[in-house]
This record gives sequence, structure tokens and C-alpha cells, in this order.
Amino acid sequence: MRIPRLVLTLLLLGTPVAAVVGSATSVSADPFTYTQLSNSGRSTCVVAPDGTGLCWGSNYDRYLFADIRDTMVTTPTKVSLPNNEKIQSISAGHAYSNCALAQSGRAYCWGQHHLGNYFTPTSRTPVLVEFPNDMRVTEVQSGASLGCATSVAGDLWCWGDIATLGTAETEPTRTPIKVSMPDGGTIASFNVGITTTCVVTSLANAYCWGDNSSGEMGLGYITRDPFRLPTRVSLPGDAVIASFALGLHRTCALDTNGGGWCWGDNYGGSFGNNSYDDSATPQKILVPNNEALATLSTGWYHTCALTTTGTPWCWGSGDMGRLGTGTTLGGKTLRQPLLPEGTQLTTIAAGLSTTCALDTSGNAWCWGGGATGMNGSGSLTTNLFPVRIAAVGTPTVSVGTIGNIGADYIVVNSSMNGNGKRTTASLQYSTDASFSDSRTTAISAFTRDGSYTAISGSDALTQLEPRTTYYIRVVGTNSFGTTASAPVAVTTIGSEPTVSTPTSSNLTGNDARIAAVINPGHLVTSVTVHIDTQSHFPNISEYSMGTVTGESDQTVEYSFSNLTAQTTYYIRVQATNKLGTTTSATTTVTTTGHSPTANITSSSSTLSSITSEVAVTTGDTKGNVVLQVSSSSDFSQVIASSASSFTSAGPTQHSLTMSQLSVATTYWVRAVVTNDIGLTQSNAVQVRTAGSAPVLGVPTATADTTTARISTSLNTTGLSTFATLSVSTQSDMSQATEYFLYSGSDTGVRDISGSLSGLTQRTTYYFTITAKNELGTTTTSVESFRLAIPVGVAINDDQTTTESLTVTLGITLPDSAVAVRISNTSEFTQAKVFERITSVQWTLSAPNTDSVSTVWVQFIDAFGRATTYSDAITVNSGATEPLPATPEQTPTPEQTPQLVSGVFTLDSATTAIARRTVSLPSTVRKAGVSKVQTKSGKKVRTHKVKKMRNGTYTFSFVAKKGAIKMRYVNKQGKPGKWRTVRVA
Repeated sequence: MRIPRLVLTLLLLGTPVAAVVGSATSVSADPFTYTQLSNSGRSTCVVAPDGTGLCWGSNYDRYLFADIRDTMVTTPTKVSLPNNEKIQSISAGHAYSNCALAQSGRAYCWGQHHLGNYFTPTSRTPVLVEFPNDMRVTEVQSGASLGCATSVAGDLWCWGDIATLGTAETEPTRTPIKVSMPDGGTIASFNVGITTTCVVTSLANAYCWGDNSSGEMGLGYITRDPFRLPTRVSLPGDAVIASFALGLHRTCALDTNGGGWCWGDNYGGSFGNNSYDDSATPQKILVPNNEALATLSTGWYHTCALTTTGTPWCWGSGDMGRLGTGTTLGGKTLRQPLLPEGTQLTTIAAGLSTTCALDTSGNAWCWGGGATGMNGSGSLTTNLFPVRIAAVGTPTVSVGTIGNIGADYIVVNSSMNGNGKRTTASLQYSTDASFSDSRTTAISAFTRDGSYTAISGSDALTQLEPRTTYYIRVVGTNSFGTTASAPVAVTTIGSEPTVSTPTSSNLTGNDARIAAVINPGHLVTSVTVHIDTQSHFPNISEYSMGTVTGESDQTVEYSFSNLTAQTTYYIRVQATNKLGTTTSATTTVTTTGHSPTANITSSSSTLSSITSEVAVTTGDTKGNVVLQVSSSSDFSQVIASSASSFTSAGPTQHSLTMSQLSVATTYWVRAVVTNDIGLTQSNAVQVRTAGSAPVLGVPTATADTTTARISTSLNTTGLSTFATLSVSTQSDMSQATEYFLYSGSDTGVRDISGSLSGLTQRTTYYFTITAKNELGTTTTSVESFRLAIPVGVAINDDQTTTESLTVTLGITLPDSAVAVRISNTSEFTQAKVFERITSVQWTLSAPNTDSVSTVWVQFIDAFGRATTYSDAITVNSGATEPLPATPEQTPTPEQTPQLVSGVFTLDSATTAIARRTVSLPSTVRKAGVSKVQTKSGKKVRTHKVKKMRNGTYTFSFVAKKGAIKMRYVNKQGKPGKWRTVRVA
């Protein structure tokens, strides 16, 4: 029984000390005990005293629990009737159909068949059995294919299969019909079995109908066809049947003297008559010590009973531990289930593979096969011994210790046992012991299905009122219902704040830091500071100092920054929480202040601005400083910069700029500083704005064989500047060529440069750089550079003629060359080899008919690889050495190349160029011409010739001039005389 306990309540007011007024060790609900039990072939069901029904076992096609998908439910699970009706009893059917009797007298069935409802032949949830005129019943039972109930008037009503209906109907019926008794009596007791139904009437007559294939009717014979009408059954001698217990092809009965009888199928010795023989007539159960039986139950393959002294006995098949003896042994011998010592049973029920019972405390026990889940142990294992069914029910909850108590919160420790079902819980609290105005907060912990272990939670109740008594309880809910624990009364703490007399620091002409010590009394406390220039605060100004909370003293501060210098202020601090307001004593503060000073420490300028660094002493008050600029020392006309402000603490360094000034002008500059006390001027300094004619560095030149790069540095002084480069081959810079270098006003020193190309080799050039701006022009001194000499050989410094065959060879070597080889022939006959040399005296060979002599040079690297260069020079007829004749080099007149035609075409750069075509006559062809050389200035080009269809040799060359020198070269490399060819 669930008995609520009273809680002593003590309300403590006006104190910051918390009080736990009461505690609870019990709760207002406990796990279920049971008043009724039913065990069958497919499920086991029990009913709790509060009308809650629970079942477990096979959930085939969800015919036991519609909302559970598991095929086996292994722990007691709640069964709910429509309209939340309370259950009085449940009959666990033998074939996936169960029925329940509600406390209202209505019957409900659910499952695979015989539900007693015309329009609902099958249902996963309970449906109302449709009795005529909403008739109420006193008992309902579900068999394998039949359901029966007794009305308040004592009549028997059945529905389902015609074989066991008892009315000789030819068609099964979905709704109940009345079964009449031969003696006209009412029903004293009845039992619906698997294939047989039996009753005892109020006139003490016993009747059975249904299957008799194993002699279940007890008439002394068996029949193939069932009995369709009630047939009287009697016991031997003067024994009178008091009640029936029906099993699989077996009928058992208790007589009015406590004797037990069985007939039909004696499977495994389930008659209990010390034999294994079947019988079509009743056989007496042989109970040890000839004790009288109080209850009798037979299942599919075994039978159990309780004596009038409470002794349990089971016999028959012991497979899967049906007999509860700790083994699977069975047979005709009666055996006692091994229950814990002191356990007294009130009900015992034999099913298909299990046996279940209730004890005198209302606990349920089961033993036997676990494959069906019907032993209720929470698993599918076999129990060879009786096992108490897990204590399921509404949650067991309680308030534990109070973890912590504050002014606006309470930490509550709680305990919760879900008793096998997933349970959630909450803390319910109220200032009223009746919880009429309660609030709830969820508990963070919860239990899961299948858990029978208590768990603890610790949760905080917040936003409470200080110094207030709260009643707290735990409310837990699972699928069986809701449990509320006994309440505990707890009083929150808290007090009005305390405030110390304010103190001041960091005092200046405008600033003051105010501090006070606050004790918030465990509550959130807001703090403000009041200030006025009069002691009674007629023009009070109020400022927030923030909020504090907790139980210890805390220092709060506020900084004033806009006070008036040299003024006395009255200050107090006020703290407010839910329990009241406290105001401190008043303190006075007098601000300081004196005149400021300013000093210009440095100045700089640009073209149009002056910037001065000014050091300021603030005089302990706020103020500002400006820069004044004038073109005269008396500052008769002044322009001023923007002001830079400061507070009493600074800044003390200021950078002030005056813009839009004239270039290269001298100005007088001073700083003027003002604060709350007065104005002061600094010393005056002279500063000149920037700007001058351009400044050029010494120019430099970097040259190679045909190009050069000229560089220098330029300072524009910030003015728009234009720079050019002048280049000449004359040292006096006559006939100079100008190049653009720079235009702009970039500040600072920068590099400028220009590139020159197409220069003449071995030539000295002279150059200057000029830059000008609005303030003047600057020109560098004349500098020079000479182009580098290209790799190769030059005769007499690249002169075109010589008066002597003895010449000077100028040699420019590549870095890789280790040796120089020189010859007067391209075949390098009579060659000489030198180490790395840059100049050598050399005697030319006799010139050819054109008076031209050639020298050939090879540069040889460390790997023996050679690169060949040559140079030719015209030897004047007055040369000192005789010119030996070379007949094979003397061309005949007919071998002289003649210009046939000149054709003008456009090259890829679309520049008009004269491209001439020259044909050589056949006489030249006979001389074996392989190449033709052309000469323009000092440059010689070689052209290959090819044979055309007309038998002549043709080649093209480019010449911009009206005439060009030409000569042929035969296959042996011997050249002919130079001839001048003019454009026709």
C-alpha cells in the first residue's frame, strides 16, 4: 500500500540562514503487487490492486501490444482499456487472444479472434464485447477459439467456434449468445480450456462440452465428434465437483472436499495418480499425506496445485523447468517447486511451458521455458527455479539531500527508480504546501526500459525569491503512471545589502575615482553613485556602478571624467536588491587644477605644410592645443591648425599640422594651449616649407657592344619635375640626341634611367642629364662611355684599308676560351696557336684580285671545341709588300656577277625595302660557283645559290642603297674579286 507521509513545515523569516525543514525517505507510490494472475499457452497476465493490468509473452503480429514491435515481450508491460477503465481481471488466452474484465463490469477482448465484437473480428487493441443491452458481467475467460462470460444474473454467454460454443450452433458467432444449462441453474464457476468448456451450476451439477477425442468428457469413452451441448460430468462415488481446470486434451476438477481428479490425456504423468495411463474416466490425484487441495491448475503438459496449508505441488512433464525443482526431471511423481523459504503462494497457474504463481505479499513468481518470454525474467532464458517477477510499476522517487541553498536558487539531489520502464522526472516546487501554485523543472537524469536500479540526479531550481520557504517534491512518470514523492520544505537565504563609506582616488581637475565595498547579501544587487555640489543633493546626478552578487564583500568603482576644476562635490553610494536598499554615508571630493603649458619640441615641413611636435602639461584639467602659423614674427596675421584635445591625464604629446602653405617659404610657428583654468602660448620657432630646384646624382653608364643604360638619382623636392638625357659622339655635346627619362613629383630620392640601342661598336659616347621644375633647372656634368668590343677578331682596330700586310689583330675572347688559333686561310693551313691573347702582330697573305686579304681565328675551349671568326681588310695598291699572283683567284670577265633586275617588296614590318634579284651567267656556273658574298659597309653576308631551270644561278639579297659590292666563292672556298653592282 502506498501511504503518504506528513511533512513538518517550519517557516523561517528574516534570516539569511537556509533551513531544510523536512526530509522524506518514502514515496507515495511503490512497485506493483498483484491480486490476480492468468497463465496460458501464449502469455501471462496480472492485475494490480489499483486496476492496472500487465502482460508479457508472445507478441505475435502485435496482438498482445499494438505499440510494441518486439515479437517477445519479456517483462510485465501495461495493458490499457478504452476510456482508461480500471481492470478487475485478465484472462490470458491460449491462442493470441486475451480478454479483460473492467471494474465497470464491461468485458474487452483483443487479439487474433473471438473478440465478441461483430464489426471487429481481429484487433491489436482491446474492443468492447457486445452484450445485449450493455449487459454487465462478473467474469470473462478466453480460450483457444472461444470466449465466455457470466452475467450479473449468473447466466453464461459465449462467442467464437461452434465446436466449443455449447449451443449446438452450426455457424460460429462473433457476438455473445446465451448458453442454457440442462438443469436450468445459474453458473457457480466455469473454465474455458483449449478445446473444452466446463461449468458448475448453482444446483451443484457439472457440465462439459467440446472435444472428447482423448476422453476429456469423463464419460468412460472417446468420440471423434465433439459434444456441442452441455453434457453432465460426474465423479466416482459421492464426490461432487466444485470447479474445473482444463488443459490440453485433459480435464481436471476439484471436489467439494478438496480432492483432485484428472481424466483424458495423461501426458508425462500429468494426472498425478502414480501412472502414465490415459483415462476416459476421472482418476484421483494422490497428494502426499492425503492433503486437501485448495487450488488446481493443469496446463498443456503438466499440472500444479496448492494444498489448503499452502504447499505447492507440480507434476507431469518437467521439460524447460516447468516444475520449478531446479532440474528438467518430471513424471507421475508430485514435486515441490523450490521457492525461497517463507514464501507462501495463494495462486498457481500451469501454462504451456511455464508455471506462474502469486504469493501472500502479492508478488508474482514464474519458472520454466524462456523461449516464449513468458517467465517474465526480462530475457528468453530458462528458469529452472521460481524467480520473482521484476518489480514494475509507477516510478519510485524521492527528494534526497539539498546540495546547496542560495538566495535565489536551491540545488536538489533526487533519486529515481523507473521500475523497469523508461521514466522521466521533474522537480515540482511551490510556496504552498498543497502545491496549488506549483512550478516544475525537468530533472536531467532519466531511466531506460529494463532498468530496475535507482539513479541519482542533481538539479537546480533558479529564479527563486530570497528568504522564502519552498516545498519541493519529485514527480516521476513512466508508462504505468506518475508518482510524486513526499515533499521537503527548504527556505532560501538572503539579506539587504551593506555599503561602506565611499573613498576617492586619482583626483584631478576633471576626474575622480570613487570606490565602495558592497556585500550583496547573496542576491543580485545593483549599485549606483550619487553626486552633487550641495550636501542635501538637490540636483543629484546618478550613475550605475554595475551589479554584484554572492555572499562576500566586493569592491565596486566608478570614474568621473567631466567634473569642474577646483570644485567640491558630495558623493554617496546606494545598493539595491530584492530585500531592500542601503545608502552609504556621504563623502566630499574637491577637484584640483592649474594653468597648462606648451612647448614645441620639434618641427618638420613639406611643400605646403608644417608639422610640430608639442609637449603639453595639462594643468590637471581637460583642454586643447592648436598650432598658430604666421609669416611675421609678431604673429600679426595668424592661421591656426585644427585643435587637439586632451583630458586631465593627457595625452601630453601632440602632433599638430598646418596645411595649405606656400612652397619654400619661412614661417613663424607657436602652440597655444587652453584648459579650464586659462590659456598659455609656447615658444615661437622658424620653419621653412620644403621645395628647391631638382637634385641629380652623378650619372653612370653600363654598356655592351651595341647598347647602353644610363642611370642617376633624382630628388624632385616634391615638385613636378621633367628629366631628359642628351647623348652625343662629341665631347662638346654637339649634335646631341635627347631621350625622355622622367616626369612626376614623387617625394624622396628615386632612381631614373634610360636605355640606348643601335649604337656603333667601338665608339665613345658622351652624355648629360637635365631636370627642371618650377624652382629651377639642374644639369649633370658631361660623362662618357665606350661600347664593349664583340667576341672575334678585328684587323687594325676594324679599319677598312691597310697600307701594309703587317697588321695588328685585336682579339676579344669568350670566357671559355683557353687557346687562340690564327691562319690566313679558312682551312687553317700554316696556322699558329697562342694562349689567351688580346692583341698580336700578324702578316697577311697576298690579297685576291679585289685587293682583299682575310684572317681566320679559332677560339678553343678546354674540351677542344672551336668557334671560328674572320675579318677582311682591303690592301691598298701601295702596300710595302708585293702581292703574289693567285691565278685561280683571278676571275674572268664573264664570271663577274651582273644585276639583272631589282624588285621592291614589303617585309613583315611593312617597311619598304629594295629586294634585288641577281642571275649569274653560265660562265660563272662553269667556274663552280657555290656562294655569293655581298658587302655593305664593313658587313659581309654570304648567300647560297641554287640552279634554276634556265641553267643559271639565282639568289636574292636586300639592299637599301643603289649599289652594293659582290663577289663569288667557288666550291674550294676561293673568293673572286669584289665588284660594284648598281641598280639598273
